Amino acid sequence: MLTLLNALQPLYIVNILIGMTLAFCVSFVAAGQHRDLMVWASGFALYALAFALFGLRTEIPPFLSVVGGNAAMAIMFAMFSEGLCRLYGFSVSRWIIWVMPALAVVAFAWYHDDFERRVQVGVVVSSYHSLLVLYLIIRSVMSGHGRGRWIIFAAVATYALMFLFRSILVVSGVSRGDGFLAPGIEQSIYFSIAAVSIVMFAIGLLVIYKEKAEAVALQQAHNDPLTAIGNRRVLKQRLQELSGRPTEGPMYCALLLLDLDHFKDLNDTYGHALGDQLLVHVAERLKRCVNHTDTVIRLGGDEFVVILDHLGCDESEARSKSESVARRILDQICQPYRLKLTSEQTNETEDLNYRITVSVGVALFSCRGFNHEDVLRQADIAMYNAKRVGRNTYHLDICQHDSESTAHL
Repeated sequence: MLTLLNALQPLYIVNILIGMTLAFCVSFVAAGQHRDLMVWASGFALYALAFALFGLRTEIPPFLSVVGGNAAMAIMFAMFSEGLCRLYGFSVSRWIIWVMPALAVVAFAWYHDDFERRVQVGVVVSSYHSLLVLYLIIRSVMSGHGRGRWIIFAAVATYALMFLFRSILVVSGVSRGDGFLAPGIEQSIYFSIAAVSIVMFAIGLLVIYKEKAEAVALQQAHNDPLTAIGNRRVLKQRLQELSGRPTEGPMYCALLLLDLDHFKDLNDTYGHALGDQLLVHVAERLKRCVNHTDTVIRLGGDEFVVILDHLGCDESEARSKSESVARRILDQICQPYRLKLTSEQTNETEDLNYRITVSVGVALFSCRGFNHEDVLRQADIAMYNAKRVGRNTYHLDICQHDSESTAHL
């Protein structure tokens, strides 16, 4: 073992230790939790293996050093490409990622004793993978958010450009392609860039997964876990945004409070699982009934809130728009639902066509200086008035800051 260590040059040892450390740390974090991280851990392990096989070329069979080292490097690039596709959800043919490493292994094995041919193969393989990873990183920068993607972009761009520059030097005849084998300025540049790039890459991954975890936590804090629409916190924030918006005139908004009619009957007859299915369908239909500037919220149970924004400065026009949405909601909610009913005895699933109606209370209000509690209370009163007159209808109240007036359906 000591003999093998003594045979390794310092910069080889540095890169081997970096790769092994990153592989261990990432695999430790990934164990039992993030399976996709194992792709990155494998890539870092292959990075260390490649430098170990290259560095021990004088102590191990040349075939193993040449074929094993280049194969490890080629598969490492494929692992990183695979990891980027999984991380960002890119749809890329796996043939594009994995055919080149397979061909590289065959080519290096075939030309294991022909240095010039190996250099030519290395130029093709490294250029291909560098361009592929660079393409994926550019896509991630254009489509993603956060700071981690920029760190990875800088790392991969530096690493890829180093390989491309080396390939250009080899193709142009300036270099034979063996500069990284012996100690010197060329090896120091290559290995230093490699070490810095791989560490930056790992840091970028750490930042990205941290940002993704924060985004998930934020989504869970602001979204209803069943229907994936907004919750009470979103309602509070949205009303605060509306009340704090600077307006020159009485820009109108509306809050619709919805309660499903006789929803308890469904739960009592078929169980809460079927009731949950219905709530998910209702949330989807509500989102289709409003514009992208409007907000759909589940208060809890079978109660939903819809906040309509940008209804205009004219009260009658705003009322007409909010009533149009309310009628659209009534029409959509009462359409039949196809629910999946599972028999407890046979465990077989059958379709259940179910109908339900909704009662809607509409509170129309001016966005300037309104009181949140007053609007919610007005919508609640309007909703119970809709239930009182027979359900499956809406009742609209116009909130006034100085005086109260109501308009009934």
